[in-house]
Amino acid sequence: MLRNPSGKFLPVAVIDDDPAKRNLRVRNVPVCGTREDLAEVAAGHGAALVLLAIPTADSSLVRAYADLAAAADLRLLVLPSASELYGAVVSTAAIRPVTYTDLLGRHEVDTDVESIAGYVTGKRVLVKDEKGKFIGDENDQYQAPGAGADVYLTIDAKIQSITEESLRKVGRGAA
Repeated sequence: MLRNPSGKFLPVAVIDDDPAKRNLRVRNVPVCGTREDLAEVAAGHGAALVLLAIPTADSSLVRAYADLAAAADLRLLVLPSASELYGAVVSTAAIRPVTYTDLLGRHEVDTDVESIAGYVTGKRVLVKDEKGKFIGDENDQYQAPGAGADVYLTIDAKIQSITEESLRKVGRGAA
């Protein structure tokens, strides 16, 4: 990035949570504070985006930076994870937007839509995020199930199996 000042990215500041690194320089780019200083540092340098350049960052660290960047109206980009970079040459082409995989710390489930289409066709499907808020059309309002209505809950397969078995034992589960 520094070798090409007219390139897509130009580092203006480094954030590091180690207070001992404050006021140091990394390849002549100043270390200006910790993550709590992110908004102030970005504003002071006229930065529009944040690059999280920690390939070993776990999902909680990525989420923390995603929240801080969103609060400061900054775009967050990441370097791929260490496993994605294994054996690869790191370049600006590897920089990418944050994905659900980064935030959740696990790989996406590849859903076979064809196999479940008949199961959900004609039914209302509500999806919640990790904070319990409904995802989807803002006009979709939650309606509590009525008496006699079926409610289908999809969770982790192991937990779902245990739940179903427990309901069967007390006579409330499907046969």
